[in-house]
Amino acid sequence: MITVPDNIYKVTKDTQLRLGLQITENFSLDALTRGVINPTTYPYKLERTSLLYGNEDILPIFHTGRKPLLSDKWKIASNIQHLAYGVLEPLAKKYVTTMHLMTCYLDPETAAHGATYNESKHFSGEAVDLYIQGSEHNMFIKAGEIMEAIKGNYVELGLIFGQRSWLHIGIKGLYSPTGGDYNKPRIFTKDFTTSRSWTGLYPARGIY
Repeated sequence: MITVPDNIYKVTKDTQLRLGLQITENFSLDALTRGVINPTTYPYKLERTSLLYGNEDILPIFHTGRKPLLSDKWKIASNIQHLAYGVLEPLAKKYVTTMHLMTCYLDPETAAHGATYNESKHFSGEAVDLYIQGSEHNMFIKAGEIMEAIKGNYVELGLIFGQRSWLHIGIKGLYSPTGGDYNKPRIFTKDFTTSRSWTGLYPARGIY
């Protein structure tokens, strides 16, 4: 279980979710949900964002009818804080300028991936998709390094291949609706182009 230390401000039900809320040393809540305030100076920019707080009067583009896995936004924010502390902080220190974040929190009402994300940990703020610059052709070559850096702080880890390659990392947050076991994580490989999948990490497109 990832534990946020006492010297870091912890997200609780009394936390006001607002612009600029810093949840760990290098990550704000904005950066992992709505997008960074100043993208020209912030090193870790999400390629795909979902609004968690603010601008609640804006109607979603998509209307899927899905209910969130967690109805309390502060619980999602707490999960995101645990993800940031246990996974992203160690990786930010190791890959200072080369880590690229694709997706963290996703709103189930506006996510466009249909059934693919029905039970996704992205919906509860417990997952991140990322790649390391220069290795996006095949993240198999970085997977071992990343697993060592985050020291078992994951309940699911997926090596994904599409037009490029990335790692999906999921945790069991303090308010996890889907659970998971840190001692027996789900590790898998999936190639969206061929629709093939494997248990464990597999060099689906060779090692290069």
